[in-house]
Amino acid sequence: MSILISLIFNRVKRHPVTRITFFVIGPYLLAFCSASHSFTKKGDKLAVAGMHEEAVQQYFMALGRDRTYIKARVGLQQSGQQTMQLSTDRFYRQHQDGNYRESIRTYRSMETLASDASALGIRLEMPGMLRGDYEQDLDRYLSQQYGEATRLNENRKFREAEQIFAEIKSWKTDYKDVAELSRLARIIPEYQDGRTAFDAGHYRKAYGHFEKVNALEPSYKETAELSRVSRARAQVRISLAPFENSQAFSIPMEIPRYVQIALGGLGNEFIEWTEPSSANPSDTSFVGTRLQLKGRIDELVYVTPQMQSQERRGYESYVVKEFNKERNRMENVTRYRKVVYTEMQGKSELRLRVSYQLVTQMNGMVLVSDVAEESVEDEVRYVTYGGNRQNLFAGTWRSLNEDHPGDRVLNAPFQKRDMERLLNASRQFRPSGEMAQEAQNTVAAQISSRIVAYEQSRLNP
Repeated sequence: MSILISLIFNRVKRHPVTRITFFVIGPYLLAFCSASHSFTKKGDKLAVAGMHEEAVQQYFMALGRDRTYIKARVGLQQSGQQTMQLSTDRFYRQHQDGNYRESIRTYRSMETLASDASALGIRLEMPGMLRGDYEQDLDRYLSQQYGEATRLNENRKFREAEQIFAEIKSWKTDYKDVAELSRLARIIPEYQDGRTAFDAGHYRKAYGHFEKVNALEPSYKETAELSRVSRARAQVRISLAPFENSQAFSIPMEIPRYVQIALGGLGNEFIEWTEPSSANPSDTSFVGTRLQLKGRIDELVYVTPQMQSQERRGYESYVVKEFNKERNRMENVTRYRKVVYTEMQGKSELRLRVSYQLVTQMNGMVLVSDVAEESVEDEVRYVTYGGNRQNLFAGTWRSLNEDHPGDRVLNAPFQKRDMERLLNASRQFRPSGEMAQEAQNTVAAQISSRIVAYEQSRLNP
């Protein structure tokens, strides 16, 4: 980097245009150089203290900023080779002690160091004799682990065995029949858990286990058929009947229809719905759970809006021609006259509260019981003015006819935009039927969420 900067400085002296460019990119080049120098300096201090492995990391960071930085390359070469020697000594101690797991870890770390340095064009030497001892330790360690894993498999401790098989594959992917044994170590406990859940009547949970087995081995035993049966029996068919008091209001209330739409949007494959008129308890083709959603509209209140008016103080702008002595000409000047305008404000509200239950059709057992409620508000606020609306500004003043130091025209651009928004604001409230639709949508979403929560709770009965 220092060489590069010297070349740039020489070019800057000869070319004025380059001088401008340098002042733009120069700070970034200097920052890169500074970072590389800083990391190298830290690495040098660590190397002097004999901490070569830590020093190597600093040199790598320096070369990550500038791979041509000579001091960092020299430092990596020297400390890297020292690290290789230290690792070699460590490897042989572990080898002689029979600590094969650590010896192969040490050897792999040496390979990684040599590879990373090579990517930067720096060669680090590894003793050639290490390779044979490493392969010997790897075979011994994998043989020990393989024996332990197969013993756990024989004792039906499949999950513990799978952990060991996974480690073996991380060292040597094609070691013996580990891939197949590892797959079986995952399949068997999932299948067993699925059968246990199936026999207990927990079909939703069973289906989850069987699907995991299918993903690994679709032809394993009778998994495909058990998965199909579990899914069929895990289905929930909900009869959506009109809620009580639905006809007691002038506003149409169709909460079950909104629940149907909300359930469809949640995309739960185990829930389907039907209307009471089409529900047939004697239909043997459906083997899942038949439920009914019952409810009552406890409250539907529409608060009629009451508009309130309030006089506000403001200003209306106007333009006059005045003689400008400095420029010796007539000019248009904006002036403001004090005015009063009217602000209208009101609010409407619709409140909806329903109570509901999800029960079994077979015996009426209550599975979910809750209350859902929503309040929808609409606010109307606008300004009326009998003068020139385009020139109206908000403001403050004490007296209509006398000026005062505290008088203010609020004529900043955002303040003018606020006034224009109020002048052009809607004067109509939302229809009560539209507000009722929004309330029913929200209430239906709450009910649907509780239904889905019940359905998913069957995963952990």
